[in-house]
Amino acid sequence: MRRYAIAVLASLVVTSAAQANWYPQFNSNWVTMQVGETQTLLVTPKWSGITDYGFSPWTFVSDDPSVAVVTGGVGALGATGEVKVIAVAPGNARVRWMTATGLALVEIMVGEHTPPRIAASATRTMIGKAVTLTALYPTTSYAGFTWCEGRIGDTSRRIGDLYATREITYTPTEAGTHYVWVAVSTPYTFGVAEQEIDVLHPRRRAARH
Repeated sequence: MRRYAIAVLASLVVTSAAQANWYPQFNSNWVTMQVGETQTLLVTPKWSGITDYGFSPWTFVSDDPSVAVVTGGVGALGATGEVKVIAVAPGNARVRWMTATGLALVEIMVGEHTPPRIAASATRTMIGKAVTLTALYPTTSYAGFTWCEGRIGDTSRRIGDLYATREITYTPTEAGTHYVWVAVSTPYTFGVAEQEIDVLHPRRRAARH
């Protein structure tokens, strides 16, 4: 995914008197993760300015443990709590108070690096003869494709525009070894692949006497 993304967005919507007096402040509003990665968020209670009705320990959970597992919380005022987030699978989940169903504090988007493959109609061709290249990528969601001539990471010679498709036609103009690579991204995954193509000069016909 570039590494494919976890966005953490705080949304402090308060519904109970006890929580209205103190709200959680996380150390980061945006965190990037991939499947299998673990990160620890720090959280501290902040006073809202409303009359203090007391503080009870907080526990945070995930609303979708199949995407991200969330554990931890804050035990007392003046303490900094740890909330551990484990990315399980690509998708969306939310961190919320265990005692406040539906109260989302942190939105989680889990990404995963998934390498694509390139299928080429030919890996040896002549100058001026087109080769069809197809990105093979397992996905059921929207995917964006960026094709470039050169080695992986070289974006100076784009093939097609920002709306390039899974399949392109590449026509070499010089002999030698050429490389074409593709970057494929979806809302939760990202990967790159490279294809080598050998380009030959057209054969010259023997002169007749």
